Amino acid sequence: MQLIVPPKQVFSAASGRMGEGSLIAIKLALQAFGKPVLVFGNSCAVYSQNMNYPSVIASDPLSVARGIARASHHGVIAFLGPSEAALLGSMENISEDIVCICLDTDPARQRARSKKAKYCATASVAFPEDYMKKLLKCKSRTGLRFLDVHCPSPKSWGFDHSNTIEVASAAVNCGVWQLLECEGTSWAVTQKPDSHETVETYVKLFQKSLDVEMLKKIAAENM
Repeated sequence: MQLIVPPKQVFSAASGRMGEGSLIAIKLALQAFGKPVLVFGNSCAVYSQNMNYPSVIASDPLSVARGIARASHHGVIAFLGPSEAALLGSMENISEDIVCICLDTDPARQRARSKKAKYCATASVAFPEDYMKKLLKCKSRTGLRFLDVHCPSPKSWGFDHSNTIEVASAAVNCGVWQLLECEGTSWAVTQKPDSHETVETYVKLFQKSLDVEMLKKIAAENM
């Protein structure tokens, strides 16, 4: 698969925080889209620093993205972090050409299934080919497109920054995070787990305590 923008041209070396899954997700998105206008929610504004792209930081990134989309012919990507997740309830009123990417650090809160958009999908930074295919589908469509991407955060969840991909992969392999897409009215699994791991194995990757029973319930529902 040919990438449009080499990774070194997206961010300077000092940008972002080491091992953050969100930084990986943003880099891949920009490689797929070329030169869009970016709108960052306040909770992910750190990733806009030292970037070779036109970008805006806003407390309501969806509203700002709508305004930019109406005023220009540029592609617009709105990146939402944990603090902006509540804004997703307003997505049903959006008709502009916007790609909304939720940088989701919590595997227990997969949001895509409850959203209405021309294209909806979930993705994970541990499965870049699946994620890139979905990004390119977003690029080829018009209207509102929504991606919910699992982006583990070492700082937020307590694991070594070198284990980000392992943590993201384990979330899929134990069934806590599904890789799905909806084109029309029905949802389909786009990639099955590489292996089947237990929830107990998954939670051992974290220094912070997790609700094992809740995660087991989610995994059982997803399998």
